[in-house]
Amino acid sequence: MSAPPWPGIKGGVIEAANALVKDVLHIAETEPPVSRGGKKFVTDKVEDLNVLIKRVATRRALKQLNMEHEEQFVAALRETERRLASQIATVDQMVGTFLEVVGAQHDIVVGIRDGLIDVNLEALVYAHLRGESCFIAAGTSFEKALALPFEQAAGRSAMPTRGGGRFGPSLKQNFLEKLSSEELDAIARERLGWIDRRQIVPMRDVMIDGLEFADRATMLRLANGKWLLLLSEEYKTIGSGGINPQVSIRDNRLFNELVHPDSEFSFNYPRSGKPDTIRLGDVLISAATSSSDKLGIKAGNRERYEMRFLKGTKGVIERKAQWGEVVEVDQSTREMFLFVGLQYPSNSIRAMFETIWAGAPAP
Repeated sequence: MSAPPWPGIKGGVIEAANALVKDVLHIAETEPPVSRGGKKFVTDKVEDLNVLIKRVATRRALKQLNMEHEEQFVAALRETERRLASQIATVDQMVGTFLEVVGAQHDIVVGIRDGLIDVNLEALVYAHLRGESCFIAAGTSFEKALALPFEQAAGRSAMPTRGGGRFGPSLKQNFLEKLSSEELDAIARERLGWIDRRQIVPMRDVMIDGLEFADRATMLRLANGKWLLLLSEEYKTIGSGGINPQVSIRDNRLFNELVHPDSEFSFNYPRSGKPDTIRLGDVLISAATSSSDKLGIKAGNRERYEMRFLKGTKGVIERKAQWGEVVEVDQSTREMFLFVGLQYPSNSIRAMFETIWAGAPAP
């Protein structure tokens, strides 16, 4: 069954997101390599590990990885090992996890992430001031999802504010009609400054009922136990398949017949690795930011930036069909996202993990 489109998308948000985009070139996406079975990822079992690291972490490679010193490379390798410590990992999992570690802290990604979060917070404030019905609680099907004004979806006094003060209600329509755009902008800037940014929470390894939702996400913790999704991120290595189909089903995971409000939305905090779980029904998304709340990062040979408006390609059609949504060939979907290609020493990184895998103990 085809899902209905979201409520209106604000042009200003699209323009703000496009301001982060430098060109419209693509990175070729190759067929995924054949992955061998899993092994326990324990680097201290690998002979001549230091020699291997020095061979891979050349000056050129470190520059591509946004690193200045070999110690940073070693730290990323250790973090990869820590994240996979409880798993039997394939080479592909090792390569992919290393990209998530390195890519998430890359200056380019951090700058774009911060910019998109700012864009989406601003859109949140404008939507709240205007009383727009664009906030939707996850944990139900597309057909049953209901877009509401912020205070109805999240509850009164839900916006986290510095010092715990009241954020204030939406503006009445007759008052809005009397405001000039400059006056409305001034009110929005003031209220934007009231938001407690300490409640912006980064997450990794985000799952719904044990199934992957996103590699990373950034959420705004609201004052009454609810959360607003500000940004989701997906990471793909060269040869790991298309990133478009992966991003295209983000909202399908939030809104389908298999989930309900009490479904588990689980994640780890990036710095500590500590796990946490919240109710899926307490997660809100805003249709006003549907052009700027998804980020896709892929390793490649050169830097690339593009705002992608997804259509019904083979991969998108197949992935959406798994979640009960029918999309026709070349049909426009509701999904768009900012694609970032990172210059990345993919061949040497994969060769390193092939060697580590070969020296690792069998499961």
